[in-house]
Amino acid sequence: MSLPAQQIAARYRLQLSDTWQDWFDHLAYCPPLAGSFRAPLAVPQLLDTAPSEIWPGLMLPDTLPLVSNEYGDWICIRVVANGSFGELVHWYHGGGDWIPVGTSMAEMAIHDVVDQFRPVGRQMLRSAPETTGPLQHERVLADFTKPELQQWLCDRLPLDGSSCGATAATSISERLDELARMLSQREYEAALLLLRQCRWTEDAVACDMIQYALQQSSDEGWRQAKEVAVEVLARRNDLGWATNIVGLCQKQSGNLQSAADTFFSGRNTSAFSDQAVRMRTHWDEPKYGKFTIGQIFALSEFLSADQRADGYLMAINQAPAKLTRQAVQEYWINEARRQLDERSPAAAYDCYYRAGWDLGVQRLSECLPILEGLVHCAQAAGWEARAAVAQTHLDCLRRRIG
Repeated sequence: MSLPAQQIAARYRLQLSDTWQDWFDHLAYCPPLAGSFRAPLAVPQLLDTAPSEIWPGLMLPDTLPLVSNEYGDWICIRVVANGSFGELVHWYHGGGDWIPVGTSMAEMAIHDVVDQFRPVGRQMLRSAPETTGPLQHERVLADFTKPELQQWLCDRLPLDGSSCGATAATSISERLDELARMLSQREYEAALLLLRQCRWTEDAVACDMIQYALQQSSDEGWRQAKEVAVEVLARRNDLGWATNIVGLCQKQSGNLQSAADTFFSGRNTSAFSDQAVRMRTHWDEPKYGKFTIGQIFALSEFLSADQRADGYLMAINQAPAKLTRQAVQEYWINEARRQLDERSPAAAYDCYYRAGWDLGVQRLSECLPILEGLVHCAQAAGWEARAAVAQTHLDCLRRRIG
């Protein structure tokens, strides 16, 4: 019988790295994780034709669930075009929001530990049971400092982007010790250590740092928030919260032209990537669907003629308020069909993706043709793994809705 990693790779047409082969092959021997995500999904469950743990139409269609907090939320892994695993995301079942949490289980596990020490009042999207407090913190710290977990982390965490050798492992052990000392009373410094020194799970910690900065309710707090968000935008442009913070800071400083350009450049980021409650951007006009779009129309006089003629913005602007989500969905489906006509399946895949996960859908059944489109486009682009994952989401949805 083949090893678990080989079975997973065959089931989803994956190219698994040594690290991910190790995860699946030795899952039964993984030490208990210390945060809220402590329940890895067993390989046989993931091998099912339509795993019940997949939330089709809600989870991102290029992801597979791997670890649960047993409260409905999942750590999911994204499958990239070449069939390998990309980043991990924390997917919130309450609204479908997601946030990146690193590229390895070790990074995720570290952030999950630090996450337990942020006060509930500050973490407005905490989705695990509200059990934080001295007793919970003691449990997390006790589990985090267990030798078997510490060794597991040392063997898998990078140091300044390099692989772990003897010297690196020693340095990582020292940083883990420092992290444990900080957690109970100085959770901000623990997050800062992850972001500035270790460079672990950078995007998730950057979001945490911005939230801390905004708690200051001062010009200095907004300046710090902008600095962190700018760093995120230099790495990637698909996180709505980074675009919104930079654009807001530019707007508040009176640089309205730059703000308009920033919001315009982030117009296609998914509403599920906004972290709107934590970032205080959940108060915009509902018609626009996303804070980013509301800000674009508020700053429309600073848009160029080409920007104002953008088809996506025109579709939103012309739609009745109650039909914005439908208008966005139809826009992206039409764009996907156009890209297919032009024999650009990769671009069409991206459009189908946005059709389902820009503003979401009104009814899950609307995701059937979207997932079918994703499967077709992935196959046409030669993305076997993405096609297999999208097909699995489609099979799950068909089973769910009958």
